[in-house]
Amino acid sequence: MTPKPVSPLPAAAPFWMSLLMLPLVALAARMGGAWWLLLPLAAWFMTSVMDSVLGLNEGNPDPRAGAERLFWHRAITIIWFPLQFAAIFGAIWYVQNSGHLSGLEKLGLFFGIGVLSGTIGIVYAHELLHQKTALERWMGDLLLASVLYSHFRSEHLLVHHSWVATPRDAVSARYDEGFYGFFLRVLLESPRSAWRAEARLLARARRKTRDRRNPFWRYAALQLGMVALALILGGGVGLLLFVFQAFIAVPVFAIGFVDRDLKDVHAALRFPRLYDVGRCNRLLHPALVDAQMARGLVHGGVALVLGAAAAVLAYLGATPTAAGLAVLVAA
Repeated sequence: MTPKPVSPLPAAAPFWMSLLMLPLVALAARMGGAWWLLLPLAAWFMTSVMDSVLGLNEGNPDPRAGAERLFWHRAITIIWFPLQFAAIFGAIWYVQNSGHLSGLEKLGLFFGIGVLSGTIGIVYAHELLHQKTALERWMGDLLLASVLYSHFRSEHLLVHHSWVATPRDAVSARYDEGFYGFFLRVLLESPRSAWRAEARLLARARRKTRDRRNPFWRYAALQLGMVALALILGGGVGLLLFVFQAFIAVPVFAIGFVDRDLKDVHAALRFPRLYDVGRCNRLLHPALVDAQMARGLVHGGVALVLGAAAAVLAYLGATPTAAGLAVLVAA
């Protein structure tokens, strides 16, 4: 058997490749047309292609190593918010002032920005929320606010970690649950679940939910600030484009876990003792192992995104043919 090539790149290099997405945003905004397709292509396939060319880094770092060994891993997550912020709001200002992009081209651009926000921004936010420093936690909150998903912090840390793969966890898929039902349920239940968790935490400290320590005050202020800025820079269309990229980011983030879970299924089958009982039961559940269901989740997510695109196209004044094509593809 031919051994796999070992990547010569430093361990943190793949994370810094996320910076390559930013020039693609500028290119798509300037050139219009189908240039926006470079964003999802880069986000979803660039690292896989480079893995096949350069090989994998399969080394296991020493878990006793200090935080200084992770400097470059942490640095990219810390600097990502101002870069993503500039990409989102710079694009809103540019497309509304340049006037050279059609409604369809604007939609494509902000679909790509939503992919960037979902595949990179929310993932980095997740890492930042687990850190101890105030700077890192603030950067995580700001990233989540840029996709109107601030409650994820409370839901993830207070509920998901304790109740994963149980009915109490809003973001654990139910048995035989399709993507549409899952996504709608998460949108409705997750904020309520996060609020209840924070209310319980405050109650144990004998505080009211309106106490200033309730992070939902921060969530509301940050998200309202983002919405206001989108309105200032781009008016009603700017706000719509901002909300659209946020709406793309969340399901893209969720869809990204399908492939991860399927890979974990194979790992759990080969190395079951490496997985705790709860996680192994979830991964080996027939609803997740079934490849047909996995394809249905992905297809459902794509259809949901394209259906939203059709609605935005109609609002932006796209031709009936373009809007109809989006609906047809979604169907």
